[in-house]
Amino acid sequence: TEFKDDPAYAWLCENAWKFGFILRYPEAKTDITSISYEPWHWRFVGRDAAYEISTSSMCLEEYTASKK
Repeated sequence: TEFKDDPAYAWLCENAWKFGFILRYPEAKTDITSISYEPWHWRFVGRDAAYEISTSSMCLEEYTASKK
């Protein structure tokens, strides 16, 4: 979790969606993902999905459930 204090992490949080990436296991979503917070774990989902996930503060599980 040391990566969360790195300037690169701050940049990723602000810009990763522009390149189609999301933080796969966000800190506030551990109860939904069942995986501990991993600030280094980014996943490519495409720009449209990444934008929607980022702006709605959803995790990937919530996003895929909303598309069913």
